[in-house]
Amino acid sequence: MNSIINELKNIPIVSDVQQVQGMYDVIVQINPTSNNTVKENTRTKIRYINGVRSTLTLLGQQAS
Repeated sequence: MNSIINELKNIPIVSDVQQVQGMYDVIVQINPTSNNTVKENTRTKIRYINGVRSTLTLLGQQAS
């Protein structure tokens, strides 16, 4: 798990990585410049990290 977390932290748009317990193992917060950046980084970087079996993307907005 530590190697996955370290690789995630090396992705430029990743701002926070937290290991959690339950249905998921890791929550990753990113600060993308666009929705395409989210898709591109998920497809080409996150999913190809050795040990990542699946991803789930949730988009949120800062409440005003």
